[in-house]
Amino acid sequence: MNSEPNSVYQYQVGGSLPESAPTYVLRQADSDLYEGLKAGEFCYVFNSRQMGKSSLQVRTMRRLQREGIACTNIDLLDIGSQQISPDQWYGGFAYKLASNFHLFDTMEFINWWRERELMPPVLRLGELIEEVLLAHLTGNIVIFVDEIDSVLSLKEPLDDFFALIKACYNKRSHKPKYNRLTFALLGVATPSDLIRDKTRSPFNIGQGIHLSGFKLSEAMPLAQGLAHKTDNQKALLKEILGWTGGQPFLTQKICKLVLMSSLPIARGEEQAWINNLVKTRIIENWEANDEPEHLKTIRDRLLRNEQNAGRLLGLYRQVLQQEEVVTDQSPEQMELKLTQLVVMFQGKLKVYNPIYQSIFNLDWVEQALENLCPYTENLSAWLAVNCRDESRLLRGQALREALAWASGRSLSKQDFQFLAASQELEKKEIKIALQAAQQLIDNKENLIQKLQDEIDLARQITSKNQQEMKNIIGEYQDSLKTQQKLIKNLDQVIINIRKNRLYKHDLNKLLYSPEFNRYNSRERFLEEFAIHNKLIKVYQGDITNLVVDVIVSSDDNYLTMGGGVSSRIKNVGGNKIYRDARKLIPLTLGDVAITTSGELIAKKVFHGITIDFDLIKYPSQEIIQKIVHTCLTKANEYQFKSIAFPLLGTGTAGFPAKLAWRTMLSQIIQDLSRENQTISEVIIALRGRTAELLNIKNIEL
Repeated sequence: MNSEPNSVYQYQVGGSLPESAPTYVLRQADSDLYEGLKAGEFCYVFNSRQMGKSSLQVRTMRRLQREGIACTNIDLLDIGSQQISPDQWYGGFAYKLASNFHLFDTMEFINWWRERELMPPVLRLGELIEEVLLAHLTGNIVIFVDEIDSVLSLKEPLDDFFALIKACYNKRSHKPKYNRLTFALLGVATPSDLIRDKTRSPFNIGQGIHLSGFKLSEAMPLAQGLAHKTDNQKALLKEILGWTGGQPFLTQKICKLVLMSSLPIARGEEQAWINNLVKTRIIENWEANDEPEHLKTIRDRLLRNEQNAGRLLGLYRQVLQQEEVVTDQSPEQMELKLTQLVVMFQGKLKVYNPIYQSIFNLDWVEQALENLCPYTENLSAWLAVNCRDESRLLRGQALREALAWASGRSLSKQDFQFLAASQELEKKEIKIALQAAQQLIDNKENLIQKLQDEIDLARQITSKNQQEMKNIIGEYQDSLKTQQKLIKNLDQVIINIRKNRLYKHDLNKLLYSPEFNRYNSRERFLEEFAIHNKLIKVYQGDITNLVVDVIVSSDDNYLTMGGGVSSRIKNVGGNKIYRDARKLIPLTLGDVAITTSGELIAKKVFHGITIDFDLIKYPSQEIIQKIVHTCLTKANEYQFKSIAFPLLGTGTAGFPAKLAWRTMLSQIIQDLSRENQTISEVIIALRGRTAELLNIKNIEL
């Protein structure tokens, strides 16, 4: 074989192939685009770069022109997209359209455009098409718009432009001259990239042209140039396509490298020869060998947007690991296809060819992910609101990881500002946290002091009433043996009461009967007196045994019902009370929550909040007054007649018992003195030996 390059048959790497180029490969897309445009359909060819879109456009336009169809190609790169307004963009497009079809000379166009400057630019372009273009040209017209993806760089979206294309098709039903006009869009984009308002999109009425790689049967024209290297051109071309997957740019490039090589190709050695060529001239040291650029273009598109790069790399890594991924037409899959790294085959995504798989392998992917800025999304969101949204700044581990990543790197001014603002915010939040911790410590110390004061008070009471305390302790010891029996009988009585649904007067009769009182000499009413025909009673015993409309519980702001009176109410009344209460949290100190009474005899349970765990607060005299007043007011609103209070705040909350007694009694008397009160009976229930400790013999008003 003659190993000298064929001077006549030349492979072209990159750029549009001339119409007469012998290396042009006809594909199904050639027929689809030609037939679609000839039939007046709106067509679009969206694919990755260097897939032959421009060459396809050139040949299709020439075929249509030979059939008498007026055609023009508007390359949007000629108009520009940086630092231009929508008015300038539409003006540039209109000028190219008028100039290419020789509708105006330059000055005529400028005057025509300026005369309509009060009209929106898209309306001016529409008038140019209808009143000038369709009037001047009487035959069919095809407008090719290349590099359509350049509009994505404009500051404002061009939804109106694409809506204008759709409007041209919609007008065909009542303006027949629009049947002579059609458009073809080409570029590296997806329909969803180009227009945000899907209802105005022309892509739902157009025909997408699928531009696939070369098949062996289609690519045989390329084999002619290999005749000087081997007499088995088909086998050699098959090996080339095995590496490129039919990707046009790479196929042309490898064919050219074969033609330029001085090494002979022995028959039967085609596979080994091509393998060696691809590895040494394409894969190894690929960045230096990538001329004209192709692989770098793929890399740059994949990594150009750091906000999306992580997702695209993750998806591509999944394809590499699994060899194929089921397509779902998600934005990430569409964008990854436009990088050209993957191709859709039989409903699945797979790596386009072995060259891409060898260069952009798993090691490369992991390194690319490691190099990505970890805070890109936060930075972009922070800049979008003029650096005013502190929620976008980094904290804690995220900030430490970002600083570690930034160490030793060349960062932009915005990166430095973002990281500095994040550090300053973290310092401020740490300071606030330290202040809160100190406040908590101070509150704890105050609580400890308060408890110490209570202990001192208890010691004083003990000192004054030492003999009385000894008597009480003796009584406790005497009754300890009978407590279990007492509780058992008391519970049985309560069950009988509920089962027999005794009314209040029956229950009172039972509670005061000798049979009941012989079990518990300490469960009794100590005192009672009247205020404006309203009874106030002092009861020693379990508040859940009382027959009243409302039982008041003393609880925390999360209604945990975990101790003292609230725990007893939950145990006797059942978990329904607790479940109802948990729906009302959180509350604040002094609030009153109302729930059902479960298995209790009462109709409602009022939960007075005497501890606030969030603010580490405990009740004051004012809080006790507020709770008593709120409970009586609510009971009056429900038109209840009786209510029972415990000694509020004297359990876990640590409020002094004597002060609680005086405060509650004073507030109850004050509220009952008001007119229009439905409450006729208020009971204050004392637990254990509180009555003796308070020395309650009688009530002095």
